[in-house]
Amino acid sequence: MDPKGQAIGVCACDIDSYGREEIYFLNTNKAYSELSSYSDKLIKWRNGQYEGILLDSINTNLQAKNYAGRSVACVDRFGSGKYSIAVATYSHGGKGNFALLEVDEFNPLTDRESGVLVIRNVAKETGISKSTGGRGLFVGPILNDIGLSDIFFANEGKEWIGNPGDNFLFKNL
Repeated sequence: MDPKGQAIGVCACDIDSYGREEIYFLNTNKAYSELSSYSDKLIKWRNGQYEGILLDSINTNLQAKNYAGRSVACVDRFGSGKYSIAVATYSHGGKGNFALLEVDEFNPLTDRESGVLVIRNVAKETGISKSTGGRGLFVGPILNDIGLSDIFFANEGKEWIGNPGDNFLFKNL
């Protein structure tokens, strides 16, 4: 139980390919847009209990976990069974871009066996780091006929906070 959390979205997928799903809770506490007052949670089974891995010191600087969001979904971007987590944020004046969170496999601090996972935001390198009024997400083979997951972001516009509201459809290349 997370008494301070005001979750607006949740997803569960195996981001570390260790055979058990992690659970992402998208919080939007006291924030309509931009920074929220309370971090999202990514829960993993380790040490015989569920623990929040975004609270680990190696993940405290992950800025994406602190933006007011509206939707969250799992994405298998390589078709390999290893998942990333897409987050539709609600920006304000261009602050608060969409996120795509995944385990940093090349970081020497990542140790799947002990449950230590360094999380990184790959939204910029994948081309989905957009800033608008993110509302909903759909993930699936929308444009792909080879089984890869594409992402559709349904957005709303609010001129007074700088969000045009254009929807985005990203083909997985």
